[in-house]
Amino acid sequence: MSTPRRHFLELAGAGLVAHGLAPWSGDDSLPVNVDSEWDTTWTERIGGKLRAVFDLNEIGHGSGFYRSVMVRENLIATFGVKRSQVGAVIVFRGTAIHLLLDDEYWRRFEIGKEHKVEAGHDTGRWFDANPIATNPRDAAASIKEYAVDAFIASGGIVIGCNVAFASAVSKFRKADNLTREAAEKTARAHLLPGVILQPTGLVALVAAQARGCGYVPST
Repeated sequence: MSTPRRHFLELAGAGLVAHGLAPWSGDDSLPVNVDSEWDTTWTERIGGKLRAVFDLNEIGHGSGFYRSVMVRENLIATFGVKRSQVGAVIVFRGTAIHLLLDDEYWRRFEIGKEHKVEAGHDTGRWFDANPIATNPRDAAASIKEYAVDAFIASGGIVIGCNVAFASAVSKFRKADNLTREAAEKTARAHLLPGVILQPTGLVALVAAQARGCGYVPST
């Protein structure tokens, strides 16, 4: 388990991480625009009696993501419900968008160093890989859900803000002297599998709430 994940879970166990959730009630219909260039079918996959959309806008050490997964797992354990009864959407915007790109991107552009994502407390070493992308195969059962690939595989929905994603596109454009279109295509190839881009993270937050999700900030 990575140091940031361990540190977060220790704080959570000490009662230092706060979170909240609103139950769903009301109309969950949304208008359908067949001409939209954006995939909005993810809104139709939000189900369950308990629904939440988590707003992550800072990269931190992935603690916003860990908190989001923790809330879902707490709800399942506390109320004795199935995972399918908890609808969870995580929206990555701002600097958090870098957490949705692969290890190759992190290494090439030294994202850990740029955003001070430290590999160990006060070590002066920076992560050279995405700390939340996946877990080792031998990860303990208690933390296996605390990775983007596991969260998506278990029914969670991960949304990326396209405005924030422009920062990744810009890195490829400058480094490889690409056109905007070519740089965007290259950057998209480095997105983690299953991530869905939306025009802005705020659009996704509004859409998720229209589908009955309670809003939960990342802090």
